[in-house]
Amino acid sequence: MQRVSRRASMIGRIFISAIHQRCSPSSSFVCNRLFPAAFSHYRLLSTATKDMHIDIKQNITTYHTDDIIKRLQSLSSGPLCDADKIHRSVALNSDDANNIETYTEIGLMCPNTMKLRNTINKNKEGGLKMIGIARTLQMNRPNDFLSVLQALDDINSGDLLVVNTGGSTRAVAGSLFTTELANRGGKGLIVDGPVRDVNELACPVYSTLVSPYAGTVQHIGESIDSAPIICGKITVNPGDIIFGDSDGVLVGSAQSFTSILHDAENIVAVEKQLIEGMKMGVSLHKMTNFEQHVSLRKEGKESKLEFRDDLHTIKFDAEPVHYD
Repeated sequence: MQRVSRRASMIGRIFISAIHQRCSPSSSFVCNRLFPAAFSHYRLLSTATKDMHIDIKQNITTYHTDDIIKRLQSLSSGPLCDADKIHRSVALNSDDANNIETYTEIGLMCPNTMKLRNTINKNKEGGLKMIGIARTLQMNRPNDFLSVLQALDDINSGDLLVVNTGGSTRAVAGSLFTTELANRGGKGLIVDGPVRDVNELACPVYSTLVSPYAGTVQHIGESIDSAPIICGKITVNPGDIIFGDSDGVLVGSAQSFTSILHDAENIVAVEKQLIEGMKMGVSLHKMTNFEQHVSLRKEGKESKLEFRDDLHTIKFDAEPVHYD
């Protein structure tokens, strides 16, 4: 077990602190209502100490890709990134240099440029979500997308096409392409370059640019999965798992996602219970040491934001509180 730096993420601290509360029988109401999943499932923590420890090797289980994708369906990019930060911190602050190579972090495509282009169903309940297996394509002649059309013949159900257009300024895909991609079972399209027809896209589409002007279709170009590519300023390998939602696009190997799934699922469970608590009238700040934390930081002293040790003494209002 390796000690985590005090600079671990806020949600990681809150989550870990919740697990370590010393709950008496009289506190069972709060424990059951606020974070039951945390108590019953978070197996990466050492219960022998109040310091946060994680064994980054313990949580790596061999999962079939289909199992990983199925579990990702119930998650969003925020909790996945929070779990990734925890594992990064463990690896980087480990006394064992070998642990630095044990965890390969999840990549985030540049949020400033890689944008979700779908305007239809973008705000449906639960939000638009894109999960699939990366099939990579490097265009070696800008503005000619014949190789993109060729890639359709190699798309299987569950695949997600990721394209680097080589600096194209003309669209390489639109409504016709995405309709065919969806018909073949494709889960989405990511383009480092322009797309068009944003009101008529038939599957989730992310791109760095939009242009109504289409390119040419004359150059054969590279075949699909010829090599890793750069897309959204990060490397995407053929076979990587891609997760996209309204907040951004994450990329990682099956092992990387397997490493963080359990933590992300528990973060989601804790956040849901916190929201339930707030609906019952307990403020988020009241459930943490927020005021003390701010006071100590103003004085330049070390502090961490966490659940209060006397959480079990907090009384819930009988009815939800509504704010004007």
